[in-house]
Amino acid sequence: MNLYIKNQFKEYLSEYLKQDYGIEGLTDKKSFLCPLCKENSATLYPNNVHGFYCTTPHCSFQGDIFDLIKKAKNSKFKDEDVADYLSHKFKIEVKDDINELLKLYAKNNLCLFPLEPGTKDPQKGFMWLEKEYKNPKIWKEWIERGYGLALRLG
Repeated sequence: MNLYIKNQFKEYLSEYLKQDYGIEGLTDKKSFLCPLCKENSATLYPNNVHGFYCTTPHCSFQGDIFDLIKKAKNSKFKDEDVADYLSHKFKIEVKDDINELLKLYAKNNLCLFPLEPGTKDPQKGFMWLEKEYKNPKIWKEWIERGYGLALRLG
């Protein structure tokens, strides 16, 4: 599952905590009851309402809705299983318009390069300064391998 699609599900963390655990009024400024250890020690990540962490030493959970469901429901779940579960629970229709976006980038003659998964760092060993990559098929392959994409400017 690529990050673009996964991020669409991450937006449902607050709604999931409300429906399954009765936790409401979430902000990154106050703690709430951790759904795992049941202590009032969980906090949303600052400037990122798609994940939270627990400060109770015996819990120390950190993660997003995918991590929470895997830990609380079934540790053998893969991301696709969690996505299926959330799709049914919240009637989520996933928008996969990545091909349209890539075509738009190509049409505008933009140059992209791959990033290490989950970071803003160029893929290790990739010669992104030496060569321009303007092919949507190559970009799509990078996404399917789990890499992020960055725009090369200048």
